[in-house]
Amino acid sequence: MKKLVFLLAAVLLVPASATAKPKDRPKLLQPLEDELTAKGELSKDLSKLLKVGEFCMSDDKRWDKAMSDGQTSISIIREMLIDSVVCWQRAEKKAGKLGEAASPAAEYYAARARYMETFRSFIWAIEAKNVQDRLSVCKRLKTAMDEAGAANTAADGLADKFTTEDGKVLALATMQTSKGLGEQITDEYANQRCE
Repeated sequence: MKKLVFLLAAVLLVPASATAKPKDRPKLLQPLEDELTAKGELSKDLSKLLKVGEFCMSDDKRWDKAMSDGQTSISIIREMLIDSVVCWQRAEKKAGKLGEAASPAAEYYAARARYMETFRSFIWAIEAKNVQDRLSVCKRLKTAMDEAGAANTAADGLADKFTTEDGKVLALATMQTSKGLGEQITDEYANQRCE
C-alpha cells in the first residue's frame, strides 16, 4: 500500500509542463504546406502527400549528417542516397497521381528527385575516384552530368510555381542547389580530363 501511495504521490507531483504534450517540431516543408493551403483547404490526400515529402526531407538529414561528420565512408553515404532517391521518386509519383491539386508539390518533388539522382551519381563517381578507377570515374561523371541537366530542367522556373514568399525561397534554394551541383560535376569532369 505504501508503494502505491508513493507512486500516486510521485505522479501527482510531476510538473504539468513535464506531462504536457510536446510542441510540434517545425515542418521542414512548411512553405510547401503553406502554398497548398493558400490554394484552398488541404484534402486528406494532400495532407498525406505532404507527410511523404516531410519524411523524405527528414530522412535526408541522415546522409547530410553522415557527410558532415567526416567519419562515414563514401560507400555508406551512397547507400543512404539510394534510399533518398527512392523516397523522392515515390513522393513524385504520388504527387503525379493527384494532378493539378498537388501542384506545386509535384514540381518540387520532381526537382528534388532529379537532384538526389544527380547527387547519388556524383557520389558514386567520387567513390570510383577514391579507389583510382579512372574509367569508372569518367563514365559516372558523364551520367551525373546528364542527370544534372535533368535536375536543372526540373528546378528551372520552380519559383514561378509558388505564390507565397517562403515557397519562392524554397524553390529558389532548390534551383541554386541543383545549379551548384551541376557546376561542381562539370568542374570535376574537366579536372579528370574525361573525354
